[in-house]
Amino acid sequence: MPTQKITREMVVEAAFRLARERGAEAVQVKAVAAALGCSVQPVYGYCGSIEGLKRLVTERAGRELHAYVAARLDPADRFGSLGRAYAAFAKEEPHLYRLWFLRPRPQVASLGAIFEAEGDPAVPGLLAQQLGISRKKATALYFQMMIFNTGLSFMLTALGENTDAAEVQRLQNSALAAFCAAAQQEETE
Repeated sequence: MPTQKITREMVVEAAFRLARERGAEAVQVKAVAAALGCSVQPVYGYCGSIEGLKRLVTERAGRELHAYVAARLDPADRFGSLGRAYAAFAKEEPHLYRLWFLRPRPQVASLGAIFEAEGDPAVPGLLAQQLGISRKKATALYFQMMIFNTGLSFMLTALGENTDAAEVQRLQNSALAAFCAAAQQEETE
């Protein structure tokens, strides 16, 4: 029987499946090789090291997250649907959520730097227009909700299927209302 040619994509997908099913700690060269039914040589050949393999899997998890979120964005409620999509992903894909959000970020040294690097630059303008507040206040509101939703979503990775989706939405709506009211109040002062 001819041997199957192992490709880089096959290596990354096998490692991605391990991460999705069992978490980042399951991504080991021997485990990927076993899943592919090959020696460790193709894994090292395509990835160079375990760090290289994990970097490729993390990038793959990011693409999965971004596709998931993009498919769930509501143009009429971009801000709210963004938070709901992240929370749903955390609930449905806890290992991938943790893998992406807990990845090392050597180029950033603060929460503000993460926000600048990873926030959607269109959201503050939409919020400013929708709420009648300055872009500066809208940016602060977006930053607060990003921190709230990230924390909430991490809690959901622990709860998984035991999460009450209606409760999550109530919490998000309550936080958004409180942050919006504070932003609007500050705008009038």
